[in-house]
Order: sequence, then structure tokens, then C-alpha cells
Amino acid sequence: STQRHGGRTNIVNMAEKTQVDLFVKATSVKDANGGRPASPFMELHINCRQTNAWKLLSRNAARASPDSRDIHFSFLVDFEFEEVQLLKFLILDGADRGDALELGHTTASLSEVFGSKGQTLSKRLEHGPSASRDSIIVIEGREISSAKEFVHLHFAAKRIDNVDGLFGKSDPYLILKRCEEDGAFKEVWRTETIMNNLSPTWNPFKLSMYQICSGERGRPIVIECWDWEKSGCPQYIGSVHTTLAELSAGPEREFLIINEKKKAKREKKHKKYISSGILCLLSWKMEIETTFLDYIRSGWEINFLVAIDYTASNLDPNLVQSLHYFNPLKPNAYQSAIISVGEILSNYDRDKKFPVMGFGAKIDGVLNPCFPLTFNPESTEVNGVDGLLMAYRTAFQRVKLSGPTVFQPIISFAANYASQHFDSALNRKYSVLLILTDGAIHDMQQTVDCIVEACDLPVSILIVGIGDADFGDMVTLDADDKPLVATTGKQAARDIVQFVPLRDLGCDTAKLAKELLREIPSQMLSYFRMKGLAADGSQN
Repeated sequence: STQRHGGRTNIVNMAEKTQVDLFVKATSVKDANGGRPASPFMELHINCRQTNAWKLLSRNAARASPDSRDIHFSFLVDFEFEEVQLLKFLILDGADRGDALELGHTTASLSEVFGSKGQTLSKRLEHGPSASRDSIIVIEGREISSAKEFVHLHFAAKRIDNVDGLFGKSDPYLILKRCEEDGAFKEVWRTETIMNNLSPTWNPFKLSMYQICSGERGRPIVIECWDWEKSGCPQYIGSVHTTLAELSAGPEREFLIINEKKKAKREKKHKKYISSGILCLLSWKMEIETTFLDYIRSGWEINFLVAIDYTASNLDPNLVQSLHYFNPLKPNAYQSAIISVGEILSNYDRDKKFPVMGFGAKIDGVLNPCFPLTFNPESTEVNGVDGLLMAYRTAFQRVKLSGPTVFQPIISFAANYASQHFDSALNRKYSVLLILTDGAIHDMQQTVDCIVEACDLPVSILIVGIGDADFGDMVTLDADDKPLVATTGKQAARDIVQFVPLRDLGCDTAKLAKELLREIPSQMLSYFRMKGLAADGSQN
């Protein structure tokens, strides 16, 4: 019989990572004497968040035009939506790079570049002789073509070696690895496990050309076959060394699975070794897909909404042990979560106006399950991340912590907001709601019903668990294992909820943003495809 291990596929969860070209134009760059630099070049550095140090990524000579004041540079970098990726663009001059003179620099995050209109950002040069109002750096980002080319693969195998002895059969799964620049092989995909089967057929899967081979069809790839073991120590069965070019030669191809150690051992004993099984490529298809960055480049934006828990279980903010305590030396968990998520999402919202709501508090003695922190129902938005932090803090002047914790009113507000601020032709916005909470919810079924309905709208929900409470209900809402079902029997059309308990990350807010935001691009794409929306807003 064919079963999937644990009822789930053991797929490697790849981050939304792609490669992009950065085209940089510098205008009115001057040397120390105010003239045209003789040997300009640019260094691209990235900021390491943990140490706040700058790391050199690349160094490129300028491409100058003799009849222009502009000089041009280009870089190829990895783009990860869920990370800040702050870059420094440093222009220097000098044939001897060890003794080069800085002409000026500027900083920008990749999210700033790709969230800008046309994915083009202008920044003024700072420091050095080129620091003036006329000295501008224009940074344009473009996703490389291989990130848009997707390969559909479907594998089976036959006559796999049985490594489980007389009373069982192998439980095989595949791992696909690509060759990196240093010659090492990196895992990029893992199939589900098929239990007790020597001739398995795995589920089809899809990867970008960049994921499989960094866009190079001739780059080596390895497909390994392993036997799952309950002990957690899988047994190696064998592997196939190939390339995407070889796989793309046609479907219904067969490859010998070779175990080099087993082969050498048998040959040493003058015994014949053919293979440890046969890998069958059942189907292969290449197609061009519209990516997340294509939609952003076409004008789609992300609305950022925040909802904050003001229930009594947080404790009085004047107490040091309160989750709302405002430490003058460092931000509390609520502030940290707003900053870490906001500094990324805010770059994809051009007007930088964010609705901010509270729940679980009494206002003027009346319990209010959902209220704007502006205390004006007609104007729920604040300006920027700083405005969110200010609204969160000043709200304590009017609210009294109470309870219970209920999500349905907050999610209904976000769903209505998403619907009102969405027009595929004129107002192309996808909404992301960040809920910060310290405990279990008391309206579980109503919340599930609301989320199921919200799946049909352009909205995603991020939930951060703050403190040490029981967050079991939040895991259920995340629905990684089992889709949500409403009381009507309607099943969630797509996954729109991501839950992360901050304590599990050691309160590392950089990791928090990474875990929370990594699914947003795929959730946005799932909505666009469900509704048949092209990047320009038209119906497919």
C-alpha cells in the first residue's frame, strides 16, 4: 500500500528567494577637485543585522559614457521578500583600489527599491566630494528571467533496493540538489515519503529554473533516493547525476540509480553491479509564470494593518512584568514586532498610511472588542511605522485593559477594509493584517468562519503570540495540517494565516519577520490566480 509518512509531505520549505539585477546610475559624480573621476568603481555592501557591520558583496567598475555626466554600474544579488536587506552603494575613485578615494555613498533596502514605482528608487549621494543636491543615484531592480521560468517534474522509480530487510520494504523519498559555485550541492526540494514500496510514484512538483540550476541548464544537479527511518537516521539508496538540459530532452526517460559505495564494494569482490534502482521521469514541462515581483512592478501595493491586544492578561503597563511595559532602554515585544514587520511591509505601501486597531479593552467604561487607536472610526489610519508606535503607546491614556480576546471583529474589519480598498484596475492593493496577542481566543468558531470567508478576499493574516500563554488555537488557525472548515461546511479556499509564537524564536525579531512574511508572496499569487487577475489587473 502507498502511504504518505505522517499524513504529510516532507517538503523542504524554501523561502521566497529569487535573483535580481540592480542597475545603478550615478549623476554628477565629482572627484576631489570637482572634476570627472578618472577610475570610478562601486562597492556594494550589505548590512549584517546581528552585528550592524557592513559586508562587501561585490565590486564593479563603472561603465561611463564620454558624452554624459552619468556613470553606470550593475550587480546581481539575491532578493528575499521577508528580510530587510539594507545595502550601501559606495562610489570610489582610484586605479589602486587599496588607496581609493570615496566620492560618496547612499543606503537603501531592497524592499525600498522593489516597492518603489516602477521598481526604481532615487537617492541623494552622501559624504565625499559628490555630496550635493545634483549628485543622485538611481537604482532600478529587475528580476532575472530564469526566476520566471518554472519546470514541472514528475518522477517515479522501479526496482529500488530493499534496505529494510526480510520483514519490510524501503520507504523511499527523493532529494533534489543543485551544484553551487563552490562545487558543493545544496538541497532545493524533497518529495513526500512513500511507505513500503519499491516502485513508488511521487507527486508532481514545480520549481523555478533558478532554484534548480541557478538558470544554467548545464549546471550539475543530483537526485538522491533515501529510505525513511523512524529513528531519524535515513538510509542512502543511491543517486542520479544529471542536468536540467538532460532532463528536458524529453519525458518518459529512465536513469540508473547508482550507489557508488555499493558498486565499488561489489566490484572489489568481482561481482556484477548494475544499479540500485531505476528513476523514471514521467513528465517534464517548462512554462513562464508571472511572479510576485511582476505584480509589484505593475503597480500592486500591500496595505499594512495592525491590531493590538489590550486584554488584562497583559498586566498593567506600569508594571515591569507587563507585556506592555515601556522600557526606556529597549522596545517591548509589541513594539519590536511592529517595527520588524513594518519596516519591510511599509515599503510596499506608497502612501504609508496604516490602519491600527485595538481589541479587548474598555473605553470610557464600555467594553469594545474592536476600536481604532485614533479613536476616530472615520479615520483609522496613522502615518508610517512611527505613527503605529505612537498610537499604540498613547492609547493607554484612554483604554483600560479588559477582555476577553476575540478575533472575529478584528478580522471582519480587515476583510471589509481589504474589499473597500481593492479595485483591480485603479486601486490594486492586497491587505496584510498583523495581529499581536498574548493569549487564547474565546470566539474560535466565529473566527474560523470569518477566516474562511476572508479567503475569497485580497487579504492575509499574520498572528504573533506574545508571552507564554497556550497558543494551541493559533496553530489550528494557521491550518498547515488541516484546512479550516466553517460551520456551513465551506472549506477555506486557500491558506491566508501565518502564526508565529515569539518565544520560540528567542524573541529574535529579525527571525520573526522572516517566519511571518515568507508566505506572503505565495499567498498573494494564490489570490491572483484564484481570481484570474493578470499583473496589469485585467482578467485572464
